[in-house]
Amino acid sequence: MIVLSIVTKSVTRQEAKVVSFSVETNKAIHDIVLERALTAYYLAVPDVNTKRKLVAQYVNTDQDIAKLSAWPRLTRKRDHRFMTKNAFQQHLRLHRFNIKSDADEEERVYTELIDHLTHWFDVTVKGVNTGVMWQELVVIFDIIRSKLSIGLSLVYGINYFARGGFETRDNYIGFMKERVKANRSLSSALQFAGVAGERYRQFTEEADRLSLLHRIENAKMDNVTLEPNAALCTQVFVNITLYVNELMKMESAIQISVIERVRRLVWQNSMNMIGLIAINALTVLFSALIVTFVVSFVNDFQIAIMQLMKTNEALNDAKRKTTSVLVNMFPGVVVNKLQQQQSAGMEHFVEVTVLFADMVGFTTISCLSTPEQVYNMLNFLFTYFDDLIKRRDVFKVQTIGDAYVVASGVPVPNGKKHVTEIALLALDFRGDLNKLEIPHMSGVNYNLRIGMATGSVLAGVVDKKTPRYCLLGDTMQRAVHLEETGEGELGFLSRRHRCDCGGKQHVQNLLQFLWECVCVCVCVVRACVRACVRTYVPSAQHTHMHRYIRTTYTHVCMCV
Repeated sequence: MIVLSIVTKSVTRQEAKVVSFSVETNKAIHDIVLERALTAYYLAVPDVNTKRKLVAQYVNTDQDIAKLSAWPRLTRKRDHRFMTKNAFQQHLRLHRFNIKSDADEEERVYTELIDHLTHWFDVTVKGVNTGVMWQELVVIFDIIRSKLSIGLSLVYGINYFARGGFETRDNYIGFMKERVKANRSLSSALQFAGVAGERYRQFTEEADRLSLLHRIENAKMDNVTLEPNAALCTQVFVNITLYVNELMKMESAIQISVIERVRRLVWQNSMNMIGLIAINALTVLFSALIVTFVVSFVNDFQIAIMQLMKTNEALNDAKRKTTSVLVNMFPGVVVNKLQQQQSAGMEHFVEVTVLFADMVGFTTISCLSTPEQVYNMLNFLFTYFDDLIKRRDVFKVQTIGDAYVVASGVPVPNGKKHVTEIALLALDFRGDLNKLEIPHMSGVNYNLRIGMATGSVLAGVVDKKTPRYCLLGDTMQRAVHLEETGEGELGFLSRRHRCDCGGKQHVQNLLQFLWECVCVCVCVVRACVRACVRTYVPSAQHTHMHRYIRTTYTHVCMCV
């Protein structure tokens, strides 16, 4: 019982400090909210009377800031303007002296100041996460947030009537967001506001202070025909100021109630402590030791929990990053298998089409370029390719130097669709690329050789230390040979690839319909293996079918 009394007294005193500090901070926030609104009102209606009100508000704000009993260094950033009370006041005075005519900039500056003070209250309330006053402190904070949103809505409303509408869509969206935030926070607070909430409801029933804000909500930003109206600026300022002051009264009523409860609890706890100490001093001493241990244990336990939460968050973040890396390295099917600790060994795929794309003259261009220029050149090219393959049912296998390797039909078979997907992708590659200049060579365009082959492959994850998803088989070699022996601006298709497209006449009709192309047949003879490989080249020329044959005894040579 002694331990409970000591802990309760400690918590109650902490709550008393929080409530006392919240009263001081709330007054300062309230004054800066009014100063922000008066500044916007002065920029909209710059007369002597408005200036006099603004100067008077300066005095009120300075007085309430000076009365703050503490100045916590709870800045979100190490900003010297908010580290001390003097620095804060000096920054505020300097801003007042150099007041700008830009209402949006003034709103931004004052909102930054308000956010700093609100951050204090937020951190302080969250620090007292137990005790009998927790609910009241949360209600007070909800009212403060509602008041801040209402105050910012007032600034938007003054600017709206002063300008005859919202200048940008962002202003309209910002206004609507603040209205939603204000209503949500106020609804949450009114559920537990008690007598103060009933007083607020009576006040709002007597007069609709927010009618002009409702009028703005129903306005169409794109069809605003309202003329600038200083009278409406004054009306919305007066109504919303009264509304904000009423919220302040509701806060004060709750704070007074909380302070009285805290005082009674402090007195009760003090009397209980005196009685317990009088009964048994030794028990009190022993209990104090236990309390010290318990408090220390609770603090250590909370620290441990926070560390575990941070560790768990770090692990989740690492898992997300790992998954992101795996998705970029392997197909989604393979990633799922790896995450489920299943085998991702070699698989045999009967129907796959492979495409190799290579940059013509890469060696020559590299000799004339710096390493940074070569990197930028390839990065631009591969990024262009990466954007194109998103539209096709294909998988990027790898990049080797200036070579770009793509496959379709793997790791998820897609019937005969893989042939068409690769053919379409090849023509996508050729689309506008030859019109794009190499970044560091004005007047020099990209030029490609493309080789495509259809057949069976083995696919799977290779190497445990630096795993890669690889495709192996004769189909890969045929595609490489077709690309290496090809010419710029042409894409070479194997006979199997051409046949899978549905025959020569079907290919001709398909390509003429989509890209106005025909198929040019090229026959190649390799003397070393005495084999004949018939290939087809998509061409953008409206000509008849031409056949060219060239025989070589050292390597495969394809030409048109």
